[in-house]
Amino acid sequence: MAEISEDPTSTVASLARAAADAAAEAAAARDPADAIPLHERAARAYVRAAKRVEGPPRTALLAIGEGHAARAAELRRPAAPEPVDAPRERATSKAEPPPGTLCVGDLLALERRLHALGARETTVPGVAEAPRAVDASPAVAAAADRRVAELLGEAWAAASDGEDDEAPPPAADDGRLARTVARLAAANAELVEERDALRRDARRVAETKRATEALAKKYDAKFEKLRESLDAFRRAYPAPSNPANVLEPGAPAPSLDDLERDARELRAQLAAERDLGRKRDAIIARYEHWYSALKASAAARRRPSHEGSFEA
Repeated sequence: MAEISEDPTSTVASLARAAADAAAEAAAARDPADAIPLHERAARAYVRAAKRVEGPPRTALLAIGEGHAARAAELRRPAAPEPVDAPRERATSKAEPPPGTLCVGDLLALERRLHALGARETTVPGVAEAPRAVDASPAVAAAADRRVAELLGEAWAAASDGEDDEAPPPAADDGRLARTVARLAAANAELVEERDALRRDARRVAETKRATEALAKKYDAKFEKLRESLDAFRRAYPAPSNPANVLEPGAPAPSLDDLERDARELRAQLAAERDLGRKRDAIIARYEHWYSALKASAAARRRPSHEGSFEA
């Protein structure tokens, strides 16, 4: 028979597994006297497991615990003898329960599901365990204790409150508080150091800004004086020879590379002109030779006619 762990650090899976084992033994018990303590043990285990979870799992575990407590109370009540001549009621169809009501079949199916999950895994999947000292819903757990206590008895309720709501030892609280204070002190020291560094940076930025503004004002005054001096010099010497009066300065002096490039271009141009001059001279000389030959032939043709006229 599975025993319910009294250790406050018990997991939800171990409590649910112990409760499911107790419920299975209660269902298999033939004698109601043997089934009563098993149902009570299952109810206690389900209530303890419900205090360690939140949300729908808590509601389901509390409902299962209440079901086992109600079954134990029902078995404790003596059965009333049925009269021999009492008329039997005809079997009639019962109305369906309203939506959202947890029936006995639903509770048993949910219980079997929790038992299967506890057998496969060490922790219930999807359920976040919460320490009992920081339970998010103490009112729900207290109400469950009261409902189960009404079904199981006042003695069990007092023991349940004493063992489930026991405060952690002061030494553990002091150690946890000391560790928390140490972490907060370290974080505070880092924040203070960061704040001091930011303040120093802000002071340096402000000083740099003031120095820049003072330097700008100083050089603005100097440039203004220089501008006034140039204007006075222009007015004193208005001649164009004054460089201060030249609005557009002349072209810069050519460099040695520029002069060499210009010289090469001029030499190439001169060579081209010489070639062209030689060609022209050759053409002129040819025309002069042709003209001289033409003139000589014309003179030779005129000479015989003159001689014949003289003889006649």
